[in-house]
Amino acid sequence: MKDMSDLINTLLTFIIVFSASTLMSITGFGFAILSIPFLSFIFSPNIAIPFNIITGFVLEIILLLKCCRKIKVKRTFFLLSGGIMGIPIGSYLLIKCSVDSLRIFISLIVLISAFFLFLGKTYKISREQGASLVVGFISGGLKGSVGMAGPPIVLFGINQNWEKEEFRATMIFYFTLLSLVTLFTFFKLKLFT
Repeated sequence: MKDMSDLINTLLTFIIVFSASTLMSITGFGFAILSIPFLSFIFSPNIAIPFNIITGFVLEIILLLKCCRKIKVKRTFFLLSGGIMGIPIGSYLLIKCSVDSLRIFISLIVLISAFFLFLGKTYKISREQGASLVVGFISGGLKGSVGMAGPPIVLFGINQNWEKEEFRATMIFYFTLLSLVTLFTFFKLKLFT
């Protein structure tokens, strides 16, 4: 019976990762927000999140090779500076929070993100670099805690009306670098089983 359960979990994991990879390949984001909620019900979030960061990082590198000419490095610098500061705080929450608390937090992130996307309201921020540090910090904290760095960046990019191809390329570049820092942090904290 355990072998059948393992087979079903493996098949479901494959379908989830494949679907999330397809979404990210098309849009440049969405891998974690699609995969983490489902993987967290198959596995404990303490397993699903590090697994997701590894698989997402591989996909990000592949996508990065295809879009590197459109990257806005200066924009990425400010986002990443904030993100690097947020990762340790988020990682601490991943270690300290209960499985149920993490699942609730994951659900809230998805619902809040969907709500703001549904509203569609934008308020152009004139001091984009300062705002990028804050958005990056929140994104890094989410990456370290629940593995979902995308919602704040996506909402910010839409709000700022970034050009579509530059938006996609910059996000992929940012996510790749943020995943690399997160992998290093998780390794140092012994979060990989």
